[in-house]
Amino acid sequence: MKKNSKLMTKTQDANVFRLADGKLWLRVTERCPKTSKLLEATKTLPAGTKRAGALRELIHLKEGLLLAAATPSAKKLSVSDYCEQWLEDKSARVRPPVAAKYLDILSRHILPNLGQIRLDQVTRREVEGWVAWAEKVPKPSGGAYSLQTVLTWWRLLVQVLKDAAAEFQLPDPTARVRAPSKQSQACRERRTLNPEQFDRFLAEALTRTPDRYAEIATLALTGMRAGELYGLQWSDIDEVAGVVRIQRSASHGHVGPTKTGDPREVPANPVLLDVLRAHRQDLVTRNHRGLQSGLVFPADTGGHRLPQSLHKVTKDLAKRCDIAIEVGPQVLRRTFNTLMLRAGVDGITLRAMMGHTTEAMTQRYAGVPMDHKHEALARMLGGKSV
Repeated sequence: MKKNSKLMTKTQDANVFRLADGKLWLRVTERCPKTSKLLEATKTLPAGTKRAGALRELIHLKEGLLLAAATPSAKKLSVSDYCEQWLEDKSARVRPPVAAKYLDILSRHILPNLGQIRLDQVTRREVEGWVAWAEKVPKPSGGAYSLQTVLTWWRLLVQVLKDAAAEFQLPDPTARVRAPSKQSQACRERRTLNPEQFDRFLAEALTRTPDRYAEIATLALTGMRAGELYGLQWSDIDEVAGVVRIQRSASHGHVGPTKTGDPREVPANPVLLDVLRAHRQDLVTRNHRGLQSGLVFPADTGGHRLPQSLHKVTKDLAKRCDIAIEVGPQVLRRTFNTLMLRAGVDGITLRAMMGHTTEAMTQRYAGVPMDHKHEALARMLGGKSV
């Protein structure tokens, strides 16, 4: 509150005023960098305060105001403001595709409902309301989102709100809130190929798209992810040992570790090795730009292909094979997993090949011998040539 100007006089120092009773009154202002609002701080000093002491107090007052203007508080931030800061911090520690996924979920499925609420005013009621909305919201096409998709949104919301509660010492508004559920939702069949479809799909790929067959066969016979496929280098393939070392993943122009952060080895049977040798010879014959990069499956420019670059090819192949589902790299990966289980491959060996693991499980299967993996692949193929 401003003092009555009739009861004070200016001193030789700006922002320092003398009151009628001899006390000193200090006043500083600063413009908030986020809201552009004018912030003010004042202080009254006892009569007889020396000029040097008053100037020191003035400096402290200004420093405190600057700190308050720069430091966010739950009363200043909306959920949208906090998510912007949260995502900026997270983006420095996660892979770009993960950061992009966070941004998409926040902007499409969280902030439209909760973004304008002040951070310190988010309660269980608001979170419960979001859960009720998420359980019923339809896709733009009119269909229903899968429960797993909605639970992915929920886990991100919980993570953001728990982080905010910890940072600003607020009550956790997600405590005792039940996660979304869709009890009436029909169980969606897992999208995989049966053995007959698997053989037919690979045969069609060899006939119809010989230039992409090596990529498709590598995915189908190793179970690796698309990003791992396009991060593969020739130095990762040991023909003598019959091993492919999966050590990195390429996505959206970024090359980093695998999804789990752990490298792994998978067996390469003679059929796949023959396919890869023929593919390399084709690159040499065409003097492909990608030879210098060492990439096994380079783009036409010589750089990394995008993980989604194979989707149209595999989708068209599925139609030609009269396969009712859309086939992409993830379907081939799931099919590999399913066929290995049907072949009686034990879970630890399969996890060692697929890279499905927590840290504890990584330690469990770290010592799986390569000959066990070769035997597993041979059982899946049943002696057939692809």
